[in-house]
Amino acid sequence: MAQGEGQVSAWRQKYEQTCPDCGSSNFVEDHSQGDLICTSCGLVVEAHAIDERSEWRTFSEKDKESADPTRVGGPTNDLLTDGGIGSTTIGAVTKGDGGSLAKDLQRMHARGSNPDKALLASFGIIARMCENLHLVRSIKDRACELFTKIASVKSIRARGSQAVCAALVYIACRQEGNPRTFKEICTVVDASKVDIGRCYKLIVKELEQTMEAVHVADFMRRFCSHLGLNNTDMRAATEIAEAAMPRVGRDDAVVKPWQSKSPISIAAAIIYMVVSLPKASAQPNIINIATVAGVAEGTLRTTYRDLYPDAANLVLFLDNRMGLRAFKAYAASLLTCWVVACALHTPVVLGERDVEAEHPSFLAGWSHELRHTVEGVAEVVLHYAKYWTAQPMVTSASEEVRRGKPMAEMTDTEFRAAYLGQRTARPKGLTSAVGPYRYENVEPPKEVDWLAKGVVGPVKNQHVNGSPCGCCWAFATIGVVECINAMYTGSVTSLSEQQLIDCDTKPPYSDAGCEGGDFAGGMHYIIENEGIDTEDDYPYLAHDARCHKRRAHRGVVTIDAFEDVPTFNETALMQAVSQHPVGVALCVGPYIDDWHAYKSGIFDIEGCVDPLDHGMVVVGYGEEDGQKFWLLKNSWGPEWGDKGFLKLKRGLGNAGHMGLATMPAYPIKTTPNPPVRDDPRLASLFGRKLASQ
Repeated sequence: MAQGEGQVSAWRQKYEQTCPDCGSSNFVEDHSQGDLICTSCGLVVEAHAIDERSEWRTFSEKDKESADPTRVGGPTNDLLTDGGIGSTTIGAVTKGDGGSLAKDLQRMHARGSNPDKALLASFGIIARMCENLHLVRSIKDRACELFTKIASVKSIRARGSQAVCAALVYIACRQEGNPRTFKEICTVVDASKVDIGRCYKLIVKELEQTMEAVHVADFMRRFCSHLGLNNTDMRAATEIAEAAMPRVGRDDAVVKPWQSKSPISIAAAIIYMVVSLPKASAQPNIINIATVAGVAEGTLRTTYRDLYPDAANLVLFLDNRMGLRAFKAYAASLLTCWVVACALHTPVVLGERDVEAEHPSFLAGWSHELRHTVEGVAEVVLHYAKYWTAQPMVTSASEEVRRGKPMAEMTDTEFRAAYLGQRTARPKGLTSAVGPYRYENVEPPKEVDWLAKGVVGPVKNQHVNGSPCGCCWAFATIGVVECINAMYTGSVTSLSEQQLIDCDTKPPYSDAGCEGGDFAGGMHYIIENEGIDTEDDYPYLAHDARCHKRRAHRGVVTIDAFEDVPTFNETALMQAVSQHPVGVALCVGPYIDDWHAYKSGIFDIEGCVDPLDHGMVVVGYGEEDGQKFWLLKNSWGPEWGDKGFLKLKRGLGNAGHMGLATMPAYPIKTTPNPPVRDDPRLASLFGRKLASQ
């Protein structure tokens, strides 16, 4: 106790003393110099006094705010010293099951330590990552800048410094136009792709930043450099990428199916296209390109095949560099590459060959302008490629599906415009005209074939004269009405699709002719119009025309109502088809290639249920080799499919295959047709008008 009282007495003596000059007891301490100074006269009463406070190197936020950073060295008070054993190294502490806790404790220690220390540690991680990825300094600086903005966010800091830093480097790479993939970043950091992805989403949300989509052209410089291509080839690949994938905001951008693929895969396919051009600086094989791009060899082949039909258009800007002769050689290479060497194991070596010599039928029958200009040859390549695209690829799981030739020379855009047109939804206010479903208690037989019973009219072709007309809805309407009328009268009468195209334009159905419509709207029009004319009187033109009202009011065949089949119910559809044919809408667009190349067998590829863009007629159902099917009548001519018909997989339930059971409907006929009003003058008049058209 005596020693303690002596220390207190010394402390009081120090702070109760007076200035020897002025007698003042007001002093101030200058800790930077260790001086005690009188505030009245300025006399330095004590010089170089000992500071007994804790040193400035503290890990407590509260102590740090009051600490003087000029104070260094160990504290004089024994209570403030760690005895020289201070360390941030954590030993190998183990869990009960033997697992190590060292990394977890170190991570917790880093988060709970001095923020400046954690900041410097994170900057070091970012710097090492950028160095290992060979990134420029601007990317490292951008990542460090982003870290300072989110360093205080607890939800992000809790994710671990490795994953957070990796996500920041990924964001910085994209913002600086030099993107990297999660797969690349994972090679230089101890974090999984899942953790990096979660941190990426949290950081983007916290910073409220909109990340633009990665563009194909952003990968070109790096990939071309690794493959040994010169600047000319790199610029060519970049320009093709810009043409293939228009930047966001372009009004004239046309969406292609292959544009939904990974930009890395598209970049690799474009580079393969460039190295096949004449005078390429290098000709790496497909394995080298796939390795550099970090994609599977099979993925590269598939992407190149999807890109192939547009290859001619994508290289048109190179016409000044290539010339007609070289471009024809390139066209020959494309065709040979597809037809003969579809596997694409090695690039095609270009020589002095000509496309007409290797493929005699390639330019046969085309005009002089198309055969002797780069643009013309490119146009021919675009159409000709569609045929070869359909030949070697079999995407159906059924071996009975045979690939055919009809419509193969059309592009996807032309095919959609010419052959599709069913509305994806029923117009508001256009509902079934009758009460409850009438076939609810019907027990459907095992198989039905209305074609064999002679009530189905001949297969028609909505593209009869080559004009694009998306009026499948009109053919579905007429097809099912022809069947109902044949069942009532005992004979098939061919009715007019053109009348629906020209005249079915009033609310509530408001169909749009060749621009699309709904077969239920077509049936509603026939009811309101009190009938439909025959095809002989009102023939099909395959384009929109003025409504001939006198012909339209002739009303040779009538229906009394129409009924919707309960949706998403294949059993209800079977009940209806067992009584008569039914009109249906299907999802065709996403599988255009498979549809227009179908030849025979049960169509059972992996399908879609949205959008519903094509109208057809179900004329039966059955079972073949243990596999159930629907029998449908199409409107693409007897050359398509199995003499114009299709067998579609049955028994999937809900919406059915290709959305078949989504919105089916059928007409109802209970009264006889009105007497035919023949008028020779009208027939003569319309005959002359049709001849002039």
